[in-house]
Amino acid sequence: MYQILHLVSIAVNVYVLILLARGIVTWTNADKTQPGVQFLEKATEPILVPFRNLFPKMGFDLSPIMAIIALLIANRLFTMLIVMLMRPVRYY
Repeated sequence: MYQILHLVSIAVNVYVLILLARGIVTWTNADKTQPGVQFLEKATEPILVPFRNLFPKMGFDLSPIMAIIALLIANRLFTMLIVMLMRPVRYY
């Protein structure tokens, strides 16, 4: 079970890096015709849209930062839940 937990944690960390790259691309106004930029857009747009709807644009797009924070919190909560469920139950 801990291997699955580790695998999920790695996947979340990779996606956080992809979100961070998307944020940098967004903030620097990179060329959207580049294949790498298009990949980042397709990979991150589904998770960024809800954050864009929650927070209005204030000069630049804060949705990647909010998505990263939310993913890291969700990953931590998921890890804590799995660890708690894996502990043996002690009856006194």
